[in-house]
Amino acid sequence: MGGETEVKGKKGLSLGRERKFEIKRKNRKKIEKSEVNRVAKEDKGFIRVHPSAVIGKNASIGRGTVVWAFAQVGEKAAVGKNCVLGNGCYIDRTCQVGDNVKVMNKALVYRGCGIGDNVFVGPGAVIANDKTPRVEKTREFDGVEWSIGEHATIGANATVLPDVNIGRNATVGAGSVVTAHVPDHGLAYGNPAKLHGFVCECGEKALLEKEGKETCLMKCSKCGKSFSVKSEDYKRIEK
Repeated sequence: MGGETEVKGKKGLSLGRERKFEIKRKNRKKIEKSEVNRVAKEDKGFIRVHPSAVIGKNASIGRGTVVWAFAQVGEKAAVGKNCVLGNGCYIDRTCQVGDNVKVMNKALVYRGCGIGDNVFVGPGAVIANDKTPRVEKTREFDGVEWSIGEHATIGANATVLPDVNIGRNATVGAGSVVTAHVPDHGLAYGNPAKLHGFVCECGEKALLEKEGKETCLMKCSKCGKSFSVKSEDYKRIEK
């Protein structure tokens, strides 16, 4: 991906009307993935915006963020620090995106949804915002109405329907269609997606260690870390 642009900022850059950026080009060679990660994690004084990306009026982008080719950030959207917006991804107007978020190639995030810190949205995933779309009408939103919690993962080509919350540390499997809330640490997949278990913050599946009346104690099968989930959520696991 050649032709990347480097923009220096301090506490984030509020970008004006939609336009291509032709500010100082520092490096014309192809940037490897490892270099992109280095820039996002270490070079926090810069925002890198590809010349083909489109940034809407009054959108804001935090320092250390990388915006790749043909990505779009809508009007008044807010993208946090140290994020990666992949090729052709779309962040709708007024969307709120936290820090250290990766929205991968061709993923679509529509307004009404808020994304917490350290979230991964896989390639081709869609966060929809209207259950009954029609050409003649447009659903109006007043800020964030549902959210994807911190450290959650949305797998490639998954679709999350409107008004559905994804809990902290939850994982949605690739190709899933999510029609109901996913609890914290929940592992959901399928069409429609069902709860199939719980995962640790490291992403590995957790096993039941102790079942209680109000909460269940889970233990990660890999790192051994323990955490609690609500008993009512545990009972939702698809048998």
